[in-house]
Amino acid sequence: MKLILLAALLVSSNAFACWSMKAVLSVDSSEVLVDQKIEHDKTYSFPTGPYIFHLKIPSVKKAAGQLVDVDVVEKKGTTLTPVSHVELIVKTGKEALLTQLDEKTNQLTTIKLTLTEI
Repeated sequence: MKLILLAALLVSSNAFACWSMKAVLSVDSSEVLVDQKIEHDKTYSFPTGPYIFHLKIPSVKKAAGQLVDVDVVEKKGTTLTPVSHVELIVKTGKEALLTQLDEKTNQLTTIKLTLTEI
C-alpha cells in the first residue's frame, strides 16, 4: 500500500513543480530578457516594442523534456496580429534555442530559454 502511494506521489509531482526560467525572447531587433519563476498552466506575457510574447508551461511533461508553448503577437493600435506559435520541448537545465523566419513578413523570431525545476 505504501508503495502504491509513493508511486502515485512521484507520478503526480510534476503537476506541483515550479520552474525557474531564464530566457531571451526577440522578434527582429525587439528583445526582452526574462529571469523569473514560472508555474504550470499559467500564461505569462512579456512585451517588447510592438510585440508581446505569451509563454505557458502545460502540466503535461513529455518523455524528451518539458513542453513550452510560445505565442508571439504584434500590437498595432488596438489590434493584436499573430506573428508565430511555437511548441518547444526543453530538457531541464539545458538551453533550448529556436529561430524562426516568417516568409510572409520576413520577421525573425528567436527564443532562447533554460528551465530549472525548483
